[in-house]
Amino acid sequence: MNRIGLACFGLWLGAAWATTAAAAELEFAAHHESLTRAGRGCGGTLRFEEAQVRWTPAKATRGCRAEAWPYGEMQRLVMEQRRIAITGYADRRWRLGADERWTFRLMSAAGPELYALLRAKMDGRFAPRYAEAMASPEWSLPAKMLSGAFPSGNWGGEGTLEVGADRVVFRSAKRGYARTWLDAQIDNVSAEPPFGLTLEVREGGAAVMRTFQLKQELNAERFDALWRRLNRPRGLKLLTDLEEKNK
Repeated sequence: MNRIGLACFGLWLGAAWATTAAAAELEFAAHHESLTRAGRGCGGTLRFEEAQVRWTPAKATRGCRAEAWPYGEMQRLVMEQRRIAITGYADRRWRLGADERWTFRLMSAAGPELYALLRAKMDGRFAPRYAEAMASPEWSLPAKMLSGAFPSGNWGGEGTLEVGADRVVFRSAKRGYARTWLDAQIDNVSAEPPFGLTLEVREGGAAVMRTFQLKQELNAERFDALWRRLNRPRGLKLLTDLEEKNK
């Protein structure tokens, strides 16, 4: 290849690399929600970059300034279709040591691209309130996920509980109730036949119980298969530990 050919190839390679890099970043027009609630609109751009999340206000002010959070330095990131909440590690003195928190309302809905980006960039501190699409779940049931935040215990969000080959998804139109849990995030599953199901899961580094009221009876064979699948890795680990101990 002559020099001209090499130069053209170099330009093409550089353009291709730039396109790939750009595809790995996403940005959304957004409002800094805590300031919006106070009646002081703070609009700008929330950008999900290669190594960090960056907030750039349309007009910087004392109360609305640029921020950046490296993926490895966030305590928790909650993703909803229209909202991103970031919790840091620094204390807020005027709130008795509560951790710093920023909430952004997205002007357009976040989708599978952002979910995939954050799943790849973050560890267990990523807490998606997002229902990942599944082409063909192994089974699904209409259900209500209880919030557990009220004395009656019956407040919650209705939707569909879907069990896939390596994850459990709760699909709900009610804000804050959609979920996707990979098998590795589910510590246990228990049933209260015939219409109750509870998952012990980890969301954003915290262990929580998610209880469901099922609108159709749960088939015993389906539950047994799910229980065995989720507990098989722990059983294999226990057998390995016993073998090592007996050597």
